[in-house]
This record gives sequence, structure tokens and C-alpha cells, in this order.
Amino acid sequence: NLNSNIVGVNEKCNSCEDGKEDPEYMKLCCSFAKIIEKLDSICIVKENEKCACCDYILYWLYSKIIESNLGFRSIIRTYDKFEPLLKTSVFKVDSESEKKKIYDINVLKKKRVLFDFLLHYDIIKDKLNHIKKGKEEKFCNYIYYIFELYKEIETTQSGLYDKEKELFKKIFNRDKNDELDSLNKKCPGKCLDLFFKPESKNFC
Repeated sequence: NLNSNIVGVNEKCNSCEDGKEDPEYMKLCCSFAKIIEKLDSICIVKENEKCACCDYILYWLYSKIIESNLGFRSIIRTYDKFEPLLKTSVFKVDSESEKKKIYDINVLKKKRVLFDFLLHYDIIKDKLNHIKKGKEEKFCNYIYYIFELYKEIETTQSGLYDKEKELFKKIFNRDKNDELDSLNKKCPGKCLDLFFKPESKNFC
């Protein structure tokens, strides 16, 4: 649990003294410094799973930037402070690092919402499969919201959402729509089967 590394607002650390005038920045900076220090013990996974672990840490950072309500300058300072370490761990490939340094809070929020859904999709699906008939509306409305959000970012050409698009298509494959068929049965009236049809600008 990465949140176990969160420090108090008044806790200090040497690596973040440059931002001591901003308590929220200090809290985030010192907390993330602890995570980076423990990276090898946090990501105890097989080599081919390390990217997924690093993605999880990166999205945790995104969520904390959002929660801390950091200003633009503090966001820049946060990325710059850890860039050398991020490039050898979370950012992995230098050519991709600029895509992963997101400064727009609205973009961060959308990325985080989509990532949370994709990360927990199996749990969501299991709950939907075992919920009493007639009680599905809350889950179906949530899934419909996520699909609408994905439809919104699908045409974005900037590369900001490439990771989310990739993960989404792994689950909801264009050529094998078993997941969509299953959701359609659980959420009638949402027309989720229209999702991958290019001519469809809306669902129902």
C-alpha cells in the first residue's frame, strides 16, 4: 500500500527543502521520496511485470498531485525533483518521459479515473455478476460513464492517453467482444455493443 509512505504535513526531508514554503508540495515530495527509496522492495515482481508496478506508482503520483491541489509551478518542481530517479525506474524509456509528465489537472483526473477502472475491472465485473437482479443500476451507470469518457479521449492525438487506450483495448478487444456482450446482458439499454463501431458517436 503506497499510502503507508505518506508523511505528515510538518514532516521534513532533506531532498525537498527547496519547496518548504509550500506544505502540500513538501508532503507529496517527502512521501514520494520514501517510495523511490523503497522502490526495489515495493516492486518485488518478475522482470516482465516491473512496468506494471511502475505504472501503478506513477498513477499514484498523479492522484496525489490532484488531491494536493498543487499549482503549476509545484507540479513542475515535483517532476523535476525526481526526474533522474524516475527515468531509471518509473519512466523507464527516456523518449516516453515527456508524455508521462502531465501538468494539466483535468488530464490527470481523466487518466486516473480510467486507470482505476481498468485496474479494478475484474473486481467490478465479479460484483456485477453476483449482484441481485434489479440492483445493477449503480454499476451500469458507472461503466457507462467510463465508456463515455473513453469515447471522449479516443480521438485525442496528443499521446496523453496512449497508455489508457492500450489498456482499454486489451480488455475490450475490437475483434473479440466477449466482454462487451457480457456487459450488454448485465446492463440492458446502455447499447455498449455499439462502442467500437466507428459510425456510433453515442451509445443509446
